[in-house]
Amino acid sequence: MSESIIGLIIPVITLLFAGIFVLLWLRERQAKHTLFLAGCYVAMAIGFAIQHFTPAPDSKGSFLIMHLVYSTAVICLAMGVGLRAGVSVPLKALSAAVLITAILLLVTNFTDNQNPRLYLTNSCYGLMSAIIALMLTRASQQQRVDRAILILITLTAVQFYVRPYVAIGVSGPMTTEQYHDSPFYALLLVTVALLATSLAMALVAACVSDQLRRLATESSRDHLTGLKTRRAFENDAIEMLEKAYAENESLSVIVADIDHFKRVNDEWGHQIGDCAIASFGSLLRRMVRASDRVGRIGGEEFCILVWQCELEGAGRLAERIRATFAQSPVEEGGDDLLLTASFGVAQWEPGEGYGKLFARADRALYAAKDAGRDRVCCSPRQGGGASIVDIATGRTAA
Repeated sequence: MSESIIGLIIPVITLLFAGIFVLLWLRERQAKHTLFLAGCYVAMAIGFAIQHFTPAPDSKGSFLIMHLVYSTAVICLAMGVGLRAGVSVPLKALSAAVLITAILLLVTNFTDNQNPRLYLTNSCYGLMSAIIALMLTRASQQQRVDRAILILITLTAVQFYVRPYVAIGVSGPMTTEQYHDSPFYALLLVTVALLATSLAMALVAACVSDQLRRLATESSRDHLTGLKTRRAFENDAIEMLEKAYAENESLSVIVADIDHFKRVNDEWGHQIGDCAIASFGSLLRRMVRASDRVGRIGGEEFCILVWQCELEGAGRLAERIRATFAQSPVEEGGDDLLLTASFGVAQWEPGEGYGKLFARADRALYAAKDAGRDRVCCSPRQGGGASIVDIATGRTAA
């Protein structure tokens, strides 16, 4: 009775974690790696149940079935961690290890001594685990939980070689039944339970962390344009100002506003207005660098943080955006619907906070609107008035 209870420990634990991975997949259907991880732990539960409760544990058929089920578990693990880490899974190498071991199990006569079979199967799983660990070293993600997963898979690979060899070396030739009755089988239960549980907990933590990170990213993105929301953008601005101060780098801000946007909504409808905002946001994403930051900070108002860029360069960028937008018809509005935008530009000055910097760029934006819209204005100095910039000549007029 106690042996049966012990034999149920690992299947119950592994099925519990399989259920957790299924729940994580139901929460986020595009995270297909969680389904593979669920498959890994289902296969592990089936394999161990067969190993512990099969009526003919020494038969070739039992060993082959257990081998294929355990191999399925390891391949599902490889697919799960590989998809999550964004690395290619060496399926050919894993499949070759499974196939060669299966052929050797079929064609070799082991008589009553099952030790060679234990050597074969454990060596196969150790090799497969080592391949997975090597695969994960190529992953770009190297957070603490990722390092924990890599360490646990490496330990799993090591124990597949160490544990059976120690057990067989001490006990000598054994049938499978004798192996089940040995103290080393109890060690197997404890080792597998600890490693499987630890790895499952690390994988669950990684998947939950991924989902929470994606939720945070989604909440910081404007659904219409894909740009940062005002709050997320302002947080980025504060960080970039601190970085600019620490590294003594230049930083400029561009504030943009679509001209006569209320008229667009009134005459063309809010659907076209949304399309105009989405088009302008897409244009901004295409025209800025990876080091810059862009956000939608109001209805039709946008802001750009231009890293390592002084006033003149930021003004030229604003002018390029202005000219491109003015020549780009709004989708769904037909070729006749051409809109314009006005821009205010300011360069950060040491000791200036984001609030003051934005206020100077915003005053420059209003100066552009007062001057007739569809133009770029700059605020060349802290506390000074905005000056209209003629990008073609590089001259400014008060």
